[in-house]
Amino acid sequence: MRNLFILLFLTSWLYSQGVEHYSKKFLGSPYGFSPLGEGRGKDSDPRIRTDLFDCTTFVETVLAYSKNSKDPLTILDSIRYKGKPDFYNRRHFPYFWIEELVQNGILKPFKSVYERSITKIINQAVWAKREPKFLKDFDTSKIPNKTYTLSYIPLNKILLLDLKEPVVFSLVRENRETSPIIITHQGFLLPSKNGIIVRHARSKPVSKVIEESLDSFVKRSQSYKNWKVLGLHLNYIIY
Repeated sequence: MRNLFILLFLTSWLYSQGVEHYSKKFLGSPYGFSPLGEGRGKDSDPRIRTDLFDCTTFVETVLAYSKNSKDPLTILDSIRYKGKPDFYNRRHFPYFWIEELVQNGILKPFKSVYERSITKIINQAVWAKREPKFLKDFDTSKIPNKTYTLSYIPLNKILLLDLKEPVVFSLVRENRETSPIIITHQGFLLPSKNGIIVRHARSKPVSKVIEESLDSFVKRSQSYKNWKVLGLHLNYIIY
């Protein structure tokens, strides 16, 4: 039993070090919207690459390489797809991405005394009002009809966190009629000797994978007026 505990501890430590290592290794890589696909069919972009990231593929790729650097594609496919790699098996919607990775033992909800919750309805009527850039060619018959509730830690409480290990964050915005989603960004929060740091693939104006202090990230998030940021939904990484 003792040897099993030691093995599990070492596995967990190595995986957390992998998240630290690969999230740092990819710093400076350029940003590109939706750089991964199925290598064929509706989205012919490659299934794996490390030369271009958006916020979610950065998280997915770091997790995959951290788990198995010799065969990251197998892990990446298990993160991105519900079943075999196919456009309509892909976890396009951030909430369902989180829900299913928790169910599959890849992520675990982060609990906090500060957390609040928001409820969002997604159905074809909501989908019809969306801004056209978001999955513009998606088959509307495959839109789920579901109400979901998402927890988040308000921005003014995030700086009170005392992290001991890396977590995945999802940025939560207020409900908006023209959007079927309320999560618009993802990345990592990592503990460091200088406090919590944020590593994420950021779009304009920097258009690359960056590292910044949590304080800087929160202040910028608080400045968004057109679509208010409520806070961050956090998940532990299961090692």
